[in-house]
Amino acid sequence: MKRFLRILFLTIGWGVPILSFLEFFLNAVFKIEMIFYSNYLIVLILIWVIAGLGSLIFLLKKRLKIFIFLVISVLHLLLFYHWSSQYQFSFQKNVEGTDYTMKIFMHHYEVWQMNWIYRQQMLVKESDIFFNPYSKTGIAHFSKVNILSNHEEKIILEIEVGAKREILHIEKR
Repeated sequence: MKRFLRILFLTIGWGVPILSFLEFFLNAVFKIEMIFYSNYLIVLILIWVIAGLGSLIFLLKKRLKIFIFLVISVLHLLLFYHWSSQYQFSFQKNVEGTDYTMKIFMHHYEVWQMNWIYRQQMLVKESDIFFNPYSKTGIAHFSKVNILSNHEEKIILEIEVGAKREILHIEKR
């Protein structure tokens, strides 16, 4: 039983930080986000801290393993800081009737295609259509996205924010 608990804590204690590190790496290099916990970052951090502390109980005997664990932890925290500072003032909007979602920022927006496990970045467009200098975050939250055309090869969207309109062409992969 003691051996089983040790293996369980080591698996959770190393698996959770490695998975979250893998997600941040995939996001940085390939612009892919895993869906199963990307919306629950606070829960992810709590699980990571609890699992990490649990595995440290079993790792105190070997200093090299502690050092490796701390290096992975620091790298994970640095990547998390970079990711959270990059997406601090943004919000998401799902495009109804499609498997696309938009991440909206002050001076640009991103279109992501969603799958059942991950979402992949399809397009980044520099635009001030969502910029609102009178908002706290600088982003206009009241917007409407209409589907003008949804063919096999590309989708055409119309974005309306107040009196501003923009047509967006997205090539399907």
